[in-house]
Amino acid sequence: MRFSNGQFGLVIGVVCSIALISGCQKQNTEQDSAKTASVSTEKVVLPAVSAKTVGMVLPQKVYCEADECTDYTIQTVETNLPWVNDYFSQRLTKDAPLAFSKSPRAVPKDTKEQDINQSNYTVKFVSQNYHLVTFVLESDSYSAGAAHGMYHKEYVVFDLNTKKRVTMSDLYSPDQQVKVYQALYSANESWLKEHGIEAGKLEPTDNFYYSQDGIVFVYPLYELASYAEGMTELILPYTDAKAVINSQYLP
Repeated sequence: MRFSNGQFGLVIGVVCSIALISGCQKQNTEQDSAKTASVSTEKVVLPAVSAKTVGMVLPQKVYCEADECTDYTIQTVETNLPWVNDYFSQRLTKDAPLAFSKSPRAVPKDTKEQDINQSNYTVKFVSQNYHLVTFVLESDSYSAGAAHGMYHKEYVVFDLNTKKRVTMSDLYSPDQQVKVYQALYSANESWLKEHGIEAGKLEPTDNFYYSQDGIVFVYPLYELASYAEGMTELILPYTDAKAVINSQYLP
C-alpha cells in the first residue's frame, strides 16, 4: 500500500503520539510504584527516651502524726516525655500523701533519731525496646524498732505508641492465662518445685519487665520465697513467649 505525503505524515504523527502516551504512563507507573514502596517500608520514628532520677522537694522532710514521725526521701524521674513525668509525679503523690502534706506537724523536741520511721521512694529508668519503655519504682520502709525493713520493686512499662501503661491484659487475653502460667512454670520448674510450688498452683502477678532473655514475672517478698531470698523473678524465655504473648508486646 502506498501513502501520499499527507497520509504518511498523519501516520507518523499518530505513532509518535501513542509512543509518547505510553512513555508517560510507564513513567507515572514507576513513580507510583516507588511511592508505594516508600510508604510500605517507612517506619514510625519514636523518640529515644532520656531520663534522670531527681529528688522531689517536700514541704517538710520529716512528717509527724500524733504518735510517730516518718522521714521521707522521694525521688522521681525527669524524661523528655512530659506525660511520663506527670504519671510518676501523680503516682508518688498518691503513694505517699503524708510526704506532700502542706500542713505538717513539727517534730517533738524529745524525739530521738532512732525513733523516726524511714520511708523512701525512687523511680529509675530501666530500658527501652523500640516502643516499650520500662521504669522501676523502688520503695522501702523501716518502722522504728522493727527487726528489719520492707522493700518492693514495681516495674512500669509504657507503650510509646499509645502513651499508656502496659498491663497483663495487654500481654495476653484472659483465655490465654492458663497457658501463660503453664509455660512460666515449665521454664522455672526446678526452682518452683524446690520451694514446694506445684504445677497449677502458681498465682498470677501483674508485675513484669523485659530482660535480654525473656519477660520477667516479679513476685513480692514472702509470696514464693523467704525474706532472705528476696523478691522472686521468674523468666519466660522469648522462645516460649511467642506462643502465648501478643506479638506487639514482644521486643
